Order: sequence, then structure tokens, then C-alpha cells
Amino acid sequence: MAKLVTAHDILHVHKALGIACLLHFLYRYAWLWPTTGRLGMQVSSWRLIIMHLLLSVSSLVFKVPAARVRSQPTTIWKEYQLHAILFTARCVVAFLLWPSTPALLRYALIIPFHAAADMVTEQYGTPGSTTVRGKHALKKGWLVSRMIVAYGLYQHLALASHLLPNVRGRDLGFNAIIAIQSSAFAMTLVRKGWITWRMHAASYTACIAISALYIVRSLTPLESLSAVLAYGARRAGCNKYVLWGVFTLLHT
Repeated sequence: MAKLVTAHDILHVHKALGIACLLHFLYRYAWLWPTTGRLGMQVSSWRLIIMHLLLSVSSLVFKVPAARVRSQPTTIWKEYQLHAILFTARCVVAFLLWPSTPALLRYALIIPFHAAADMVTEQYGTPGSTTVRGKHALKKGWLVSRMIVAYGLYQHLALASHLLPNVRGRDLGFNAIIAIQSSAFAMTLVRKGWITWRMHAASYTACIAISALYIVRSLTPLESLSAVLAYGARRAGCNKYVLWGVFTLLHT
């Protein structure tokens, strides 16, 4: 436990926010979803989703490696830390938009977060790798390489759920945060020596599976299929900004 209590978080703000966010996840996914069929995020829930953003931002008090550690690629580093903040902020914007907000306006408000993430990668990233798909994955065997594909597909489903108008838009805005923050937390635990990279992979896979299931149940089959096709086009080398622009126009 002493490894998690450091002098950087003197007032224990980050830890308190972490515990509160964990309890919030449990309430939404373990209670509300099974009992009501929805996550139940409303306009009045804005304070709760801001709490998740504050958790990500408060991680800046900690010093993390400036670059990905090759020998321990699932320990958190600066690029991933900043990406977690940006994509949590993207979720907050998606939550704050009215469910009927047109797709084109959503594109204009959501995609800039990806442009900012690209700038972070340009400064802190490793050429040829992303925060999810690193060259290290190629050395881990068939199962891990398939998991990396699943992670990429999930990211496309999550972005599609933020770009498309949906009656469950507030739920979908919040829904992607569980994948972002569970991974960042697990990476921190790997760095502290509490868990192994395999445990990180298992927890992250479980969280994205839960989140992906909620997305698929909320989108129409055509919308889900479009997100899958977008992932295929992206793997084929299509520019992501053009790709999502076309995706948005097709669903306008």
C-alpha cells in the first residue's frame, strides 16, 4: 500500500477521486444497468462526469516516464497520461451535447481532441507505435495480437458512439471512460509492481468488453457495422480525419 501513497499527492486528492470514480463505475454498471437496462446518466449527472475528468487531470501531479519503457510497455508514460486526459475530456463533451445534436456539429467538437492527441504523440510517442498498438505486442504471441485488434475495434466503436446522435447520448458519453481510466489505473499498478502486464490486459479487456456491449446495444446494427468498416478502412491506411468525416456525412 505504501507504493500507492506518495508525497506527490499530499492532500490525497487523486486517491479520493479514484475511489469515488470506482464506486461510481460500480453503481452504474453493476446496479443501474442490470436493473434498468441503462446507465442512467442525465443532465444533472454533470458533476459526476466532471469528477472523472478531474481524476485524469489530477494525475499530472505524478512524475511518469517521458517515453514508453521498452522493457515494461504497459507501465504508464507521459503520452498515455496526456491521451487519457484528452479522451476523458472528449467523453465529457459528448456527454454535454444534447442527444439530438447533429452529427456534423459533433464531428466539429469531438475530432479536435484527436488532433490534440496526435500532437502529444508527435512529441512523446514512438514512431510506428500508438498508445494501444506498440511493437512490443508483436512479440507476445497470437492471443495478444488478436487482443490488440479488439482494442482498436473498440476505439472505433467508442468514437462512433460519440459522433452519432442517440437517445442514450449521455450514457454513451460516459460509457467510454471506464476503458480509459481502468487502463490508466492498471498501468500505474504495473509501474508500482502490484500487478503484471497480463493482469493489466485481463482487466482492460474486461472493461472494454463491458463498454463495447453497451455501445452495440445502444447503436443500430447499421451504425455498429459502419464503425467496424471504419476500423477496416483505417487499418488499410485511410486518413482518420477523412474517414470519420465520410462516416459522419453518411449518418447525417
